[in-house]
Amino acid sequence: MGIVECIFNFVVVFSFLLGRSSNLVDSNMKLLEYRIEVIRTKERLERNHRPCEWDNTSEYLNQSPVKQPEYLQTLALICGLSSLTILIGTTLLFILAIIVHLGI
Repeated sequence: MGIVECIFNFVVVFSFLLGRSSNLVDSNMKLLEYRIEVIRTKERLERNHRPCEWDNTSEYLNQSPVKQPEYLQTLALICGLSSLTILIGTTLLFILAIIVHLGI
């Protein structure tokens, strides 16, 4: 039970004890309106939002991963290694040229 419901219930009981029947009706109407609004909000949320759960029955999860052909992996390995070799060689030549230029 939320704090608002507790407050409304307190108002209903308090107004009944004081003998104010019109306040009792007003309090009951306010409580009823609040509960109707809560129910409408819950229904709207349930209608518009899916629960955050895994869907194990979906086709996406049951598909096997697509494998790349081996020649593409080999080609990528060769290109990567040759690029790395050229980069390292260029860097070393640059450092050597700076050392020779400065005469260290």
